[in-house]
Amino acid sequence: MSPTKSFITAWFAENYYFEGYPTPPGKRDHQSEYMAQDCFGAAAEVGISRQEITEEIGDLTEYMRCALARGADEYVSERAEGND
Repeated sequence: MSPTKSFITAWFAENYYFEGYPTPPGKRDHQSEYMAQDCFGAAAEVGISRQEITEEIGDLTEYMRCALARGADEYVSERAEGND
């Protein structure tokens, strides 16, 4: 895994919290937008540019939306299994 992808994955794991499922694709998703902006800021602090992120993963807001959906699925699944 590249250093950029590794940073984004670790940043998401540290900053994710369950708020419910994100907005469906095609609609504005404020949580994904805020997380993407926060991640860009944190990445800049360690020398990773927006360009590097975009080249590595594409649209960071869309990446965050998908990651939030996966996180929500995991949260719901864990609760259904009684692992809360």
